[in-house]
Amino acid sequence: MSASIRPPDKTGIGGPAPFPANPRNVLKTSDDIMNSTTNQTNGTLSVKETKQNETGSATNMPTNSGETNGSMDLKPPFEEKPGHTPDKMTPNGSKSVSYPIGGISPQHDNATNRPVRPTSAKSMADVLKSDLMVCPICDKEMTAPKQFPCLHAFCEGCISSNVANLKDEDPHCQIRCPVCEIPVSNSRNYVDAKVFAESLPPSLFISSLLVQKQIKQKQCKPCNNTGKRTSADSWCSYCAETLCPEHLSYHNALTSPSIHHVFKMSQIEKNPQIAETSGKCNVHEYERIKYFCQDHKFPCCEICWKSSHELCDVESLELAASSVKNKPETTRLIGDLEIMGSHSEHILQDRRRNIDDLEHQKSEEKKAVKQMREQINEHLDKLESSMMDDLDKIHRQKTKEIEKEVQLFEHKQQSVSFYKLLLESVLKNSSDVLALTELAKIRHQCKILDENLHHRISKLKRTDFVVVSNNLAGNMGKLAEVEINQRPITPPPAFESRPKHSGILTPRSKLLHPSRREKGNTFLVLRYSSSKITGGCSLKSSLLLVDNRGKEIRGYSIEGHREEKQVFSFKAESEANPFDVTVLPPRRSTIMVIATIPLRNRLQVLEFGDDHNTKGAYYKTNGKCYGISYMDGYIIVACHTKLEIWRMDEDYNLMFERSILTKGDHVNYVCAADNRIYYSDSADKGSVVCTTLDGTNIFAYSHHNLRMPMGVVLDQSGNVYVAAYYSNNIHLISPEGVLMKVTTPKDSHFNKPLFLIEMDGKIFVTYDKHKITSLH
Repeated sequence: MSASIRPPDKTGIGGPAPFPANPRNVLKTSDDIMNSTTNQTNGTLSVKETKQNETGSATNMPTNSGETNGSMDLKPPFEEKPGHTPDKMTPNGSKSVSYPIGGISPQHDNATNRPVRPTSAKSMADVLKSDLMVCPICDKEMTAPKQFPCLHAFCEGCISSNVANLKDEDPHCQIRCPVCEIPVSNSRNYVDAKVFAESLPPSLFISSLLVQKQIKQKQCKPCNNTGKRTSADSWCSYCAETLCPEHLSYHNALTSPSIHHVFKMSQIEKNPQIAETSGKCNVHEYERIKYFCQDHKFPCCEICWKSSHELCDVESLELAASSVKNKPETTRLIGDLEIMGSHSEHILQDRRRNIDDLEHQKSEEKKAVKQMREQINEHLDKLESSMMDDLDKIHRQKTKEIEKEVQLFEHKQQSVSFYKLLLESVLKNSSDVLALTELAKIRHQCKILDENLHHRISKLKRTDFVVVSNNLAGNMGKLAEVEINQRPITPPPAFESRPKHSGILTPRSKLLHPSRREKGNTFLVLRYSSSKITGGCSLKSSLLLVDNRGKEIRGYSIEGHREEKQVFSFKAESEANPFDVTVLPPRRSTIMVIATIPLRNRLQVLEFGDDHNTKGAYYKTNGKCYGISYMDGYIIVACHTKLEIWRMDEDYNLMFERSILTKGDHVNYVCAADNRIYYSDSADKGSVVCTTLDGTNIFAYSHHNLRMPMGVVLDQSGNVYVAAYYSNNIHLISPEGVLMKVTTPKDSHFNKPLFLIEMDGKIFVTYDKHKITSLH
């Protein structure tokens, strides 16, 4: 007998597709597992912005020593103030549940209103299970639990109703998780809410918890939902519900028996494995999973092992699960979640303190304004009112911004608590198959959450009010100016070790000259009749633009004047049409850039000197190269179906390091910063994808009004601008991939934007082949 199987998908379940055989030992013994485990364990009112460490002392943070006794003391991570309510309403009107970092919903002392930890192991386990089995939307025990990519689970019917309400308001909206509000990639493609809910993978772990509870109680779940207590005699494996005879008849009349498999409770009592859907082989329907292939990371039955994995490294299911549960990485993951929870809680406290401090500082600065008024002449009476209005306006504005940050980190803190709760419950209650599949998914989501957390923290600013008196002599137009003083918050240590970039190279942002605030006007870049500007970058106080058809790279001021010393021609070479360029850290008095030449599969280094410009070395790519970006010693090149990552050493030599496959076949433009890579798939209904340097996908953004996305650039706050070629607009996206606004320049002739450049806080966009303008 022979059978073919496919690698596990996102839910850990396989399907038909052959595996290559791996000639190694067959089945590991318990001694092998123990040995491997043992080896692994050893006058101007200003608001300034300055850096400060607001994440607390390192000595107070949880450490990750790698040593553990296999258990964890679950303590409440915070004390709630009297009257504080952590639950809040989501946009659809449902309750958003706050999961505690310690892994359980805290009980409260009525006198102090503080969380009280359960005293017995039994009560703790019961709370763990019940919290996970309750749907955050309907606040009832789940029915047919479905799981979002972020691992939050809900009733299938609740998801359908929730999405239907969103689609009624905006048929093209991007669907987000009702708990953490993380967008679901490609969710705009779903028009029918029911189809979207059905497309989500089932939450096998939650289903297994429901199975255990309902089979133990032997009561009809639909009856329980209406307050009746009726004995159940049947079980639906799809709905994960026990049913009485009356509800069974309703159920069978409304569902398909090919999907909703129903068993008698007497059958399940004799053989509980019938209800354990995660223990069945996905290839051979009536076979139980008994083994785990370490080569393909795939659970398999007896037939799968003998037919397709006979030469692979296969372990018994029990030993494989035990090995995963006892790995140091698994125990460290619990500690990492504790640290992330501590960091997010600290940031939330800081944001709330900042709001309180602003209120106090506003009062103090108003007193200072009145004291200044007593020292000067009667003219200041007319200016005081204006000053107060400015102060209140800035206060409202900054308070609103910080409140948005508080809401954002509340969502991230909820996710941290949820993953902690889910991880502990999987370790305590999951079957061997679920332990193998769920732990990998949890770790992946934790990595994405950590990257999002650190990326956001790196952009935070501490906001304060400061009053500095103007020179009182002479004629003053205003009593004082209201400005904002913001200090970056030092990010906490990373969840996992991040790639260590070379410190010899200067970040791109430091290459720019001090800010210039001249108004950028629309201007033409037309040197040849066939000129077409396809790429460019900022260089000092100039725009370095690539004329693809004119075969030149030329510098322009923001007013449109040509910089004659910043010209490089490729006219002497055939098929040497440059496409894009990125600037490198300067070497002595020479400005270094790298250009892409698609038809020659070439990266060309160029040097702009004081007296003359010269070509440097060139490097062959593994395909046609288009967009290019520099980030902390790395060169990222867009090659349609992949991104090529090149490393640059101290002598500016490039070394090819690896490729990252892209989501899409028309990747022309790329932008990189802060360990993130943003690229656009320039198909008619393309998308913008954010990934990390190691290939971890953070988000994919699409929109019905984003047709053929092209150039991508970041502003100084980390927000993403995308040029939509066919839609004739610019999309502004948050670092989490959420649409902030759709805009266009103030130019009636604006048409077919191609790429974008950020310089000194301004965003420049090229359109209509050879026109340049700025977004105001």
